[in-house]
Amino acid sequence: MGNSATELGQDMKDEARRVGNKTAEAMDEAAEAMRKEKDALAVRIDVALKDINQEIEEMDIKMEKATAKEKAKWKVRRASLEKKQKALNADMAELKTDSKREWGEFKENISNALDEIEKDLKDN
Repeated sequence: MGNSATELGQDMKDEARRVGNKTAEAMDEAAEAMRKEKDALAVRIDVALKDINQEIEEMDIKMEKATAKEKAKWKVRRASLEKKQKALNADMAELKTDSKREWGEFKENISNALDEIEKDLKDN
């Protein structure tokens, strides 16, 4: 009977080790998936920032020969783009750190903002 108890104890230790290993693997996989999502989001942010910069540069050049009304309209739009640019830079900085915000919410908020920016740049 002593052998059975010893064997049972060893079996339980082995099973606990296997479960621990599977848990560690699952955690590693989840961390890798999150890293890939962060990398993809960082690429989208970088592209949006470049697109905003390009829009600002091109429109600044066009505005040199624009009417006062067009310049006033551009001034408002430029301020809006700069505000979005500033927010994206802050999001990028937070993305590169261990954010205290819940990842799903953070990712959704940035994705929605990027969708809005992409539409805005396409429509204007």
